[in-house]
Amino acid sequence: MRRAPLFLCIVVCFAALLFLLWPSTKHPGRGTGDAGASKGQAAETTELRRDPRQEGHVEASAILRMEMSGNVSGADLAIALASLLDRPQRDEISARLALKTAWSTDDEQTAQRLAKILTVTPSSDGKGGIVRASDASPVMAASLANTAASVLRDHFERTATETRRMERDIGIQRDKVEDMRKLLASFIRSGMIIYQAEQDRAAKAAPDEAPQPVPVSPPTQQGDVYVDAKGEFEHATQELSRMEEKRREVKEITIHHILWAEAKARE
Repeated sequence: MRRAPLFLCIVVCFAALLFLLWPSTKHPGRGTGDAGASKGQAAETTELRRDPRQEGHVEASAILRMEMSGNVSGADLAIALASLLDRPQRDEISARLALKTAWSTDDEQTAQRLAKILTVTPSSDGKGGIVRASDASPVMAASLANTAASVLRDHFERTATETRRMERDIGIQRDKVEDMRKLLASFIRSGMIIYQAEQDRAAKAAPDEAPQPVPVSPPTQQGDVYVDAKGEFEHATQELSRMEEKRREVKEITIHHILWAEAKARE
């Protein structure tokens, strides 16, 4: 009689084991995609790693999280990130870290050395970037990567500020065009009223005669003002179109977050 409860317990445990193993047996490939994703993310880490290009050096990485407008392509992103290696940005990195003093180099030598030890590439998902720096010192490698990432972020922020200024100027130009349009319309209405008054006077002067066409008055000072206003309106409209076209061509890229490079390997 005691064997029945024991047998029942064994059956229940076996059924529970089958229930737990059922998803993995039903989907033997489950987890493969997650492992691939984890492997891809491992390549984009802030941990130190050995520099495969130079013996005895380590490579530190800072990861950039970015936001972009819809007209930014992968090539546009790569070009924008590459601006980190432009001379103004390299000089800024040098100034922030006092590299000329640390390396005992002049401006040109410092800029050339930075160009060799810094790299910047888009992230694998195409939505960010990775700044890498190589040095024999882990602390210096991390400092270089983090400072370079900060300099690039500031560079993008300056560009964004210029874009906001451009939008402000476009708004001012729109208001200017609208004011000119209203002024031009007032001149046209004024001219029509004057013309109608001349017709009325001609009809009253000779009521028994067939009305004759009233010639347009020769250009007056008001007519000259109208011509000038029309020319200025057309010029302002063309300038507004040029400004709006230039704004549409702007590639908006901002760095909203930086994952800072680590100065030592995780244990």
